[in-house]
Amino acid sequence: MPGSGPEQTLALGREARLVRWARTLLSTARGRPLSATALVLFLLLSLCSEWPASLPAQPGWLRTVGESLGSPLRSLQLYQFDHYQRMTPRQARGRPVTIVAIDEKSLKSHGQWPWPRTQVANLLEQINAQGPAAIGLDFYMPEPDRTSPGHLAQRLGPEYRELAAALAELPDNEVVLASTMHRAPVVLGAAGFDFDAFTTTAGMRTVPLTVVGQDPLAYLRQFPRVLASLPQLQAAASGQALLSMDAASGVVRNLPLVMGLNGQAVPALSLELLRVATGQPAISINSDASGVREVAIADLTVPTQPDASLWLHYAPLEQGMARYVSASDILAGDVPAEVLASRLVLVGLTGTGLSDRRMTALGETVPGIEIQAQLLESMFDGDLLLRPRWAKWLELGVLLLAGATLIWFVPRRDSRLARIMRQQPRWCLAMALALALVMLVIGFSAFQRGGLLLDMITPAAGLLMTVVLLLSSALLEGFGEARRNLARLVDFGIRLGREHDRNRLLERVIASARELADCEQAAVYWRVPEKAGGRASSATTLWNVATLGTHGIFQSRAMMVEIPGVVPELSRVTLSSGSVQMSDGADAGELGVATVLCVPLRPREGEVIGLLELVNALDPDSGAVMPFDQRITGFIEALASQAAVALENLQLLDVQKEMVDSMIQMVSGAIDAKSAYTGGHCARVPEIAIMLAEAACEVEEGPLASFSFDTEEEWREFRVGAWLHDCGKVTTPEYVVDKATKLETINNRIHEIRTRFEVLLRDARIDMLEAVLQGGDADAAQAHFDSRATQLREEFAFVAGCNQGSEFLDEASRERLREVGQRPWQRHFDDRLGLSREELLRRTAEPAEALPAAEQLLSDKPFHRIERAHTPAQDAHHGFKMAVPEYLYNLGELHNLTVVRGTLTAEERFKINEHIVQTIVMLDRLPLPPELGRVPEYAGTHHETLAGSGYPRALTDAELSIPARIVAIADIFEALTAADRPYKDAKPLSECVAILHRFKHKQHIDPDLFDLFLTSGVYRQYAEQYLSPDQIDEVDIAAYLG
Repeated sequence: MPGSGPEQTLALGREARLVRWARTLLSTARGRPLSATALVLFLLLSLCSEWPASLPAQPGWLRTVGESLGSPLRSLQLYQFDHYQRMTPRQARGRPVTIVAIDEKSLKSHGQWPWPRTQVANLLEQINAQGPAAIGLDFYMPEPDRTSPGHLAQRLGPEYRELAAALAELPDNEVVLASTMHRAPVVLGAAGFDFDAFTTTAGMRTVPLTVVGQDPLAYLRQFPRVLASLPQLQAAASGQALLSMDAASGVVRNLPLVMGLNGQAVPALSLELLRVATGQPAISINSDASGVREVAIADLTVPTQPDASLWLHYAPLEQGMARYVSASDILAGDVPAEVLASRLVLVGLTGTGLSDRRMTALGETVPGIEIQAQLLESMFDGDLLLRPRWAKWLELGVLLLAGATLIWFVPRRDSRLARIMRQQPRWCLAMALALALVMLVIGFSAFQRGGLLLDMITPAAGLLMTVVLLLSSALLEGFGEARRNLARLVDFGIRLGREHDRNRLLERVIASARELADCEQAAVYWRVPEKAGGRASSATTLWNVATLGTHGIFQSRAMMVEIPGVVPELSRVTLSSGSVQMSDGADAGELGVATVLCVPLRPREGEVIGLLELVNALDPDSGAVMPFDQRITGFIEALASQAAVALENLQLLDVQKEMVDSMIQMVSGAIDAKSAYTGGHCARVPEIAIMLAEAACEVEEGPLASFSFDTEEEWREFRVGAWLHDCGKVTTPEYVVDKATKLETINNRIHEIRTRFEVLLRDARIDMLEAVLQGGDADAAQAHFDSRATQLREEFAFVAGCNQGSEFLDEASRERLREVGQRPWQRHFDDRLGLSREELLRRTAEPAEALPAAEQLLSDKPFHRIERAHTPAQDAHHGFKMAVPEYLYNLGELHNLTVVRGTLTAEERFKINEHIVQTIVMLDRLPLPPELGRVPEYAGTHHETLAGSGYPRALTDAELSIPARIVAIADIFEALTAADRPYKDAKPLSECVAILHRFKHKQHIDPDLFDLFLTSGVYRQYAEQYLSPDQIDEVDIAAYLG
């Protein structure tokens, strides 16, 4: 990758560490330590940038810190003060000052600067002639005038000795100027220097200042050196003052009225000019331990800053242009007297390349003398600016109070305002900006109304810094919490998707919602699905409600809810289809409910199927009840959506299960309804099985102690298996199941046999009549007929009795049936007319007989034997161990009548037993879900025995599960007790138990389950519910136990 390498890797590592470090600082204690530290540092920097004079002297290292790190705050402060002036500049009211400008015009008329001192003296003479109050020179003359006669004489050569002597007799220009200054109220200017230069001195002549209070020198601007005019000029002047002014960032904002020069307090030009004008002998300075408080001259008292400086309130330059007078005009006598009379006259340089141009707070570049003039005008007008001594403490206090309040309240969760700020960071930032704007407005109002300079931008900046840090911490915490909530939500979704039990699902949803929202209680309401054909009430609706309280107790119940009355939030959420917060935590009310958040359960943007209700959000620190955090609502809605989908899926699964169960019961019912011989067998076997299974689950010791159904899915699997235990009977022909007589197929063929006996009887009667007609003995013929008729009736009665199959058929009876069956009779009609295609196919193997044909009374003909197609019982992979008869059916009359016991032939017995084979095959082919995986086992093993003599697989006790053994007992007991079988009478309960006991001893059923069947009272419970009272008798169960 271009640009990649070890250096870039190290840089990225450092950035990552810095990011982690910043996150750690911001996230620790919700940003309080970092915000508090930043606030203290900000206060310290603000203090260092403007050290109050009332404090001890600022240490050097702290001054260095303040100058380097605090300079941005100082610049911001000054920028603010400048804008105050630009918004409301001073409006000049009087004109106490006139500026005599040595401008371009003067230089053009009288030559370049510096002028000869005689020219300056001439200018001062002209000004003084007009009667000014005082004249201030905004320049200084530290060197002798090179145009003085003495200086010129020294530079002349020997050949000009006479001229040099004449010049030496003339007075020097300094003498001329000094003489003029002595006659005029002139104040000389001087410049303070922080360093030594060729023309600087350590002091200058000045009038001592009167000090009231403490010595102010320690607070004054100090200069070790001064650049002043020549001593003879100083001696001639009425006063001397410093012209020095400091320009912070190139802008002159304030001027010192008094400065220090080597332990001497020296006035500024403006102050000394006023002293000379008023004729006062001295200037009074009032100072205390916090610095200079005010400076007084005559009746003028000027409050100052602690360093004796004064903030200038500037007027626009254009307003003061009228005060300017050109020096050339004065020298020419062209200036009216009133322009100078009784005025404070400032003489200064304004010509190009001569003046010291300075920037004012209004952003204008003006000559330095203009600033002196504006200072004098401000003092005369009383339009002064003051930065009070308490201003810095007020600003620091405001910042400390606001910052500390924010640091204390914003991270808390029990403050409504703080919660709003935390939940709505944009609003919070806007509010902070608004508060900062209010501070600035207050500062501007103080400036506009009282001339006070209050720095409100510094506390506003500190406030914004604190808000930004706290918001960053809150947002970082919110991002972290959002990540955690998102991770929780994903985990909840995975868990919800895996949950198939409604109660556990609801409990998980409620617990998850309480964890996300951190609330006292939660509940889920969901609408109970209406049954088909049901009618919903317009006033009330049946709802299920599941709750999880503070003690972690889960409850689920159904209730009738009048939506507008009992639970109004159901109606509001149902109508709005959005989240609703019902209250704000102001009053908990009688039920202790202060805040409620209701979120609809609406799967896949469909109909609202329920409601997730959260009650009383809690502050994680104090535990106090508070409104729900709006930032968590989205996560709760996502959880509600997941819950809605999961609930809907469960409902769909329930509907599907209910439909499947109904179809299973319908199939079972159809099998029962198919034949009266099975009655309600398929419906009653599951009842007995479930009763016995419930009893087995309660056993705590013995072989059955380890058995239990732990889940509803296991119970459903067992119920379905019991319901489907005879589903294979749907493939068993009805006439086989219902075969009440041996000759019965679709109809009872005994009628056909009886018809043959009728034919034989009629043949005997015909033989009798024919014998009489032929002249035979009528009595003998009658006797022979009667004997024959009696024989036929007895034989038919015997055949009919054998057909019933109620008694065991011994070999003698079977032999007699064969003898009776051999009796011949004549068939005169074609037996192939009117047959079905299948019947004709079965007769194709034998030719048709000529009529009349001789037939036997009872016969087994080839077409009686129906060929067997392939049966699943013959498939080895099923593991069936059943003897399969050669033919599917054998309808032979002798074959059926000679059945030894019952009415069923071996083929028919197999057909009936084959129902269990069909049951297993059918269920194995079904795509059963895993939770129904053992249904084929439960349904297909109830004909197996513990001894391995059962069918279809001849399983042993080791291969039979307890549920399979339970179904076997239920199947046998129901068949024994059934009273709706047309082939047998109802047996009393005691006889049924006795028969079942014999099955126990033959190892056909489980002995432990049989004993439990009796001791648990299941047999009695079932009998009381399903048997007729006349079947129920006393059963001595002790005789059958063990």
